Amino acid sequence: MTANLTQGSLQVREGSLSWRYAAVDDGEDGTRPVLLFMHAGVTDQTLWDGQVEYLVDKGWSCLTFDLLGFGRSHASEEYLRSNPRPPFNMIEHVDILRKAVLPKDSTIIPIGLSIGASLALGYTVSRQEVVSGAVLVSGGIGGFDHPNTEAEDRIFKLAEALIADGDVQGAANLQVRIWGDGPLQEPGRMTEPLAEQMLKWNIEICARECSKTGGLALDTVEPEKPAGKLLNTIDVPVAVAYGSLDETYTVAAMKHVGETAKSTQVKEFAAAHMVNMEMPDEFNKWLGKWLQSHYLD
Repeated sequence: MTANLTQGSLQVREGSLSWRYAAVDDGEDGTRPVLLFMHAGVTDQTLWDGQVEYLVDKGWSCLTFDLLGFGRSHASEEYLRSNPRPPFNMIEHVDILRKAVLPKDSTIIPIGLSIGASLALGYTVSRQEVVSGAVLVSGGIGGFDHPNTEAEDRIFKLAEALIADGDVQGAANLQVRIWGDGPLQEPGRMTEPLAEQMLKWNIEICARECSKTGGLALDTVEPEKPAGKLLNTIDVPVAVAYGSLDETYTVAAMKHVGETAKSTQVKEFAAAHMVNMEMPDEFNKWLGKWLQSHYLD
């Protein structure tokens, strides 16, 4: 199916957001929700290229963007020089993006992985008037606590120490180990092409984090009430996916959403954190079937 492809850079208070929009004429009544993809903290928006290609062919319009401080989205020099540097509101950024890029009265289905899943959930509980559903993949949930193992805690502390020491290469390598292989898995488990892609992303991200100009070094606004405490308020379908080889906390958080939200479908994949990278065909078919069953049948 043919899509009208547009892209641009949108100004926000703290800098600029890079976005890409594939708009499809679905040939029906034009009421399908737009799929709004939100990437992980160890990637940029290109994480979702395979899903966008697959779903555009199925008639879905897709919007992707780089979170502030990732990919082609950059914090402004003025913002970076601020002292103190105020945290920014990612939900407000999504509001600005949605209103600037999408047709008026569009509804959306936020689809997020990792911190993108946390944002997708936060947006769903706070903007239910424009959200038709949500897809949460390998995400943490605000207000939900579950301990990791001691081994996992050690490797996460090491990752923090490498950033603090300014070791970009070491930090990037470890991010691939944690989020590519899985923190409790053998190093090198992820296939070489995927590991190379993750390393490419993380060399850039870790460099920004070491210099405090991007990545997770930029602080975000915490909601007054964590989204995890509002799961029972969600009245739209929710799809949840996680990898069985992922960190302990993430697996528990995704299961918790499945057990708590009202209309939820949960899928476990034989993967670690980056489910859509490791198992693209199975993931695409699962997501496509879920969208078909809830919005087209």
